[in-house]
Amino acid sequence: MKKANKQRMAKYDPENAYAWNKILSAIRDLRTEGKTQKEIAQILGVNKDTISRWLSENRGGERSTFGMMIRCARALKISVDELLEDAPTCKPQKEPTSYDKEVAATLERYTKTADLTITDIANKTSLTPIEVNSVFAGESPASPTVLKDICEVIEVGATMVLKEATKSLNEKIERDTAADAEERSA
Repeated sequence: MKKANKQRMAKYDPENAYAWNKILSAIRDLRTEGKTQKEIAQILGVNKDTISRWLSENRGGERSTFGMMIRCARALKISVDELLEDAPTCKPQKEPTSYDKEVAATLERYTKTADLTITDIANKTSLTPIEVNSVFAGESPASPTVLKDICEVIEVGATMVLKEATKSLNEKIERDTAADAEERSA
């Protein structure tokens, strides 16, 4: 059963994920040195289950606050500069169309229903989180291969996504056209 008060799916942030990977690397180093998950949890001020989840899911607190990330970094003696140095950024390849944005919004709705994150989708496809985020943000169009891969993970047909996006876009165009006509007649 899904959580009743589910939060909005967080957009993948490449800089945030990069910083959390630095923190995870330091946590893995502590594990290699023989520290238990409980000891690491005490160092970071979180519970053992949080450390276990971060390590098993191979991601840190991407859904946590910036303050939490800074507290963890400080506890692990990682400077803020180190967290941010060489962090990747996601840049759109071309200007997205209204249709690209509708496809993105439709994919996001289905992903929320499937209770998945961008990181989950990236881990289950050959895509990077940056590529998945770029599609979900409507910053770059989903190629047929990318769309197929994402749809397989969220368990919805690509044709259904495209039809729903087309319908939604057509409804917006009709509303805008009606509003323009109403303004001209006023």
